[in-house]
Amino acid sequence: MTRCDEHQERDATLNCSKCEKDICVDCVGDDSIGIKCKTCTVLLRNPLYEIPKARLAVALGLCILSVPVIITCWMVASIYVPHSVPIEIERVSIPLILGWGVSLGLCRVLKWKRSQVVFSLGSFAIVVSYVGMLLLGLSPMILWDFIGIGVAILIMRLRLL
Repeated sequence: MTRCDEHQERDATLNCSKCEKDICVDCVGDDSIGIKCKTCTVLLRNPLYEIPKARLAVALGLCILSVPVIITCWMVASIYVPHSVPIEIERVSIPLILGWGVSLGLCRVLKWKRSQVVFSLGSFAIVVSYVGMLLLGLSPMILWDFIGIGVAILIMRLRLL
């Protein structure tokens, strides 16, 4: 009987289907296709989440540059929405549309890949924009704004995670 490459005191009852190392039951990695050692399982990463550092840097720049754009769009939209539109719809729809726009831009920059870091940055851009609106005195703080921001972040979550 052969011994496990990682645990010399144990018998190896399996072989890795990729590197053909002798492994014990404790050394089997979590993989849906074949039996692989933990080292080979870690090497197989989902390409949907592999984003080059240059693209992450561009996404970070987009998030930073989007803050003044979001503030400006939010301010203009708040001014030019007709008075016949109920305030609840106005205050929810504006951040929703802006969040959708930011997430669409981030998705295009990332070539439709997904990233926890970029989701956090995009959500942070929406929240910082709202804080900027409050600090500039351009918006009163009402419940509908928070609902709109929450929906905008939910849209970003669905697109980027």
